[in-house]
Amino acid sequence: MYSRGASMVGPDDIGMRDSLDGGSVRPPPIVARVRPPRFAGAHYPADPGDLKRMAEALLGAPRAGLPRTAGLVLPHGPWRFVGPLVARAIARGTVEETVVILGPNHEGRGPRSAIICDGAFALPGAHVPIEEPLAESIRALGGFAEAPEVFAGDHAVEDLLPLLAARQPRLSLVPIAIHDVSAAGAARMGAAIGDAIVGRGGGVTLVATSDIAHYVPPSDVARASDPIVEATRALDEEALVDAFRGRLDGRTPIVETCGLGALLTFVHAMRALGAEPGEVVGRASSGDVDADARAVVAWASVFYARR
Repeated sequence: MYSRGASMVGPDDIGMRDSLDGGSVRPPPIVARVRPPRFAGAHYPADPGDLKRMAEALLGAPRAGLPRTAGLVLPHGPWRFVGPLVARAIARGTVEETVVILGPNHEGRGPRSAIICDGAFALPGAHVPIEEPLAESIRALGGFAEAPEVFAGDHAVEDLLPLLAARQPRLSLVPIAIHDVSAAGAARMGAAIGDAIVGRGGGVTLVATSDIAHYVPPSDVARASDPIVEATRALDEEALVDAFRGRLDGRTPIVETCGLGALLTFVHAMRALGAEPGEVVGRASSGDVDADARAVVAWASVFYARR
């Protein structure tokens, strides 16, 4: 269990380590809560060398002249399914040194909106520290509950961090998990996140992670996914809410989207920050890997440039 008492570590345990690209990373707090890499070896390589090589292969060589990344919508899951889609979007721009990641609470336990305000996420051979001042500001402005136990067994944030850290070696993080929130609640939280980012002077890449359609027949992937992807790309909160309502009134197939609350909150936060619509970098489904599947998970990645 991820608790303050059980996970107390000192500088010798998580001292300065090589980042995934071979550069230096920020030293962690002297005493901190550190979430272990629970899905290493299952969703991505557990060996630091293997992880570095796979991340580099997926991301490709860094290119000059890329735009700064204001926001990303990324899938999560085992890299054999989503790794190329995640990497293509990350490689499209320059990730800021701090990321705020909005993800689902897959188990639905604990508070509906949870955050971690100190410590770090450990990775094989590296770690990503929590950006504590920004996390505290978001918690206070948005009414988020500090609940690290929500993240203990959830893979959504962890799945993304090795690729983000490989491209941004000085990465720091604010992790947020959202479950079963109303449109009004998403608007309130998104505005609070935007205010907190503006208050610290910007310099943040905002990330939402979600699937788009969960367990849909392959023939229905486009009909179930397209309205959600387009509304998210356009940062159109009304169209996004309508897309989900369409599943209830029969206009589109009734399927799950695990990060609905994260997507809605992301759209409101991006609008509060004055962001412009993004570009769809790619789409995929689990059927691309498992061609015999009768029901698939559909994903998309979206990139938003800083103007």
